[in-house]
Amino acid sequence: EADGLRLQRLETTHVAVLDVNNRLIAFPAGDIVSRIGRNRRTGENAPWGCFGFARGGRELLQNVSVRGEVMSGYILSDPNFSAGKDKDVVEKIVAKFRDRPSLKLIGYEPDPDFDRLPIEVLGRPEALREAILDAAGEAYKLIDMEKQHGHHPRIGAVDTIEVYPARNITIDQCRDFAEELGKEIYKRYNVPIFFTGKNARRPDREGLTVIRKGNYEGLRDSVSKDPSRAPDIGPAKLHPTAGATIVGALEQHDAYFNVVLDTTDVAIARKLASYVR
Repeated sequence: EADGLRLQRLETTHVAVLDVNNRLIAFPAGDIVSRIGRNRRTGENAPWGCFGFARGGRELLQNVSVRGEVMSGYILSDPNFSAGKDKDVVEKIVAKFRDRPSLKLIGYEPDPDFDRLPIEVLGRPEALREAILDAAGEAYKLIDMEKQHGHHPRIGAVDTIEVYPARNITIDQCRDFAEELGKEIYKRYNVPIFFTGKNARRPDREGLTVIRKGNYEGLRDSVSKDPSRAPDIGPAKLHPTAGATIVGALEQHDAYFNVVLDTTDVAIARKLASYVR
């Protein structure tokens, strides 16, 4: 028994799962891709052990447990990647979100001038987590921040990963989801993590401006000298090619857009911004 799901062995070829409502689902044992974990220190069932149980879009089994709590709702995310010029790179990153059970790729809009790729995706927590991790790995492999130059603030190959509660899930659950996601990114790829939004360690990091001050180049040159610029996970230095990544949960999904002005007059830009705010 783990997090409300009980596994019972029916025979050697099938496995049955009883959910909290005692509904029975049987499927071939070969579909199992994970098993209940056990705490190596205590030998007890681990509270995080019941995710990724079956392939084939069985959404009941796509629950993810974070800190002992089953998350069966939907999370919205809009990860931003520092790639918008190379179509091949764009499609390889986007491909990690395509045709995955319990996940919907809503859209993506690469911008060659910004050299940036915003993606919008909706999914069950575990499906979303694995897709983001796979896409991040692809981006870290393909994007070299020492060669990337776009007209948009950024600090890494995967610049931001923000998540929002969409349905049947709380902001606290999204905060825990983002926390574990950031830790796993660093564990897998050795890319330092800055937390923002509800995960921010300091009030000035609840937004992106302070974290991205000076962009990738400015952060690269100052992070080892200025303790206030150190990441929340990882040493006080950036990954040599991938930079750093910002992760966090926010209450609402803001509709961001960019306005390109044919002027260098900052007063005009501020005037337009005041109308939006």
